[in-house]
Amino acid sequence: SSGPPCASCHGADLCGVGLVPPIAGRSPTYLLRQLVAFRTGAPMKPVADQLVLKDMIAVAAYAGSVQP
Repeated sequence: SSGPPCASCHGADLCGVGLVPPIAGRSPTYLLRQLVAFRTGAPMKPVADQLVLKDMIAVAAYAGSVQP
């Protein structure tokens, strides 16, 4: 399961909802870079601010493993 924090915006299958982009199957490295960038003030800053690096790596690895 993708877990409520990601699925609440990106959809239960992580394939995106409306303007929220898909994250299923994306490169974990790309996802990690995005999460780190979000901490600097991008739209997901409130979410990313709650994640430590270990959590970001886990989220990126998980979402990257989901088949789109």
